[in-house]
Amino acid sequence: MLRQQEILALKLIFRGEDDLSQAIRVRIHEAKSFNWQETGVGFYSTIKLKPPLARAPDIRMWEYNFRHPDFPHGGSFMCSVISDNELELEAVALGGACWPYPTAPEQFKELGIV
Repeated sequence: MLRQQEILALKLIFRGEDDLSQAIRVRIHEAKSFNWQETGVGFYSTIKLKPPLARAPDIRMWEYNFRHPDFPHGGSFMCSVISDNELELEAVALGGACWPYPTAPEQFKELGIV
C-alpha cells in the first residue's frame, strides 16, 4: 500500500493522458512501497507496481515542479522508472523547509500555473 504523499506525487507526475501516465495511475492502488525514508525536506521510496508495465519506457525520469505556501522556493516530485515493475520516487522541498504532514493536495500548484 502507498502512503498518501506517494499517491499524490504519482498522480501529479503522471497526470497526462499518455499511455505511461494512464498505466501508472491504474496501478497506484495495488502498488507497494519499500525503502520509505523521510529526509526532513521530503521523502524517498521505492515502489513496486502490480501488474508490471507492458514495457519500461524510453524516458526514465519524470518530474513535477511546484509552488507550495510552506516552501520558500517551491519543490519537486521526481520519479525514475527503474524497470517494468519498479519506480523510485523522491520529493524535495527547496529552500530547506520541512515537509508538511498531513499533505494537503490543493497546496501543490504546478510552477508556471497562476
